[in-house]
Amino acid sequence: MKRPISPPHDREYQDECRDMLREELEQLRDTAIQNGWDEDHVAEAMVEIAGEMFRNRVMQIIPKN
Repeated sequence: MKRPISPPHDREYQDECRDMLREELEQLRDTAIQNGWDEDHVAEAMVEIAGEMFRNRVMQIIPKN
């Protein structure tokens, strides 16, 4: 896994993060498919997990009343 080059406040940081994750996720997807998982189901599961992670992060950021 690649380490960031830019500091977090730079615009390039998000691009670096996305590119790093894309490479890692493509490898994970390929491994899952090689082990017998259907590509469509793998993609759907990845989207579901990403959505859960995003919702959990939002819940941490939003102030509780």
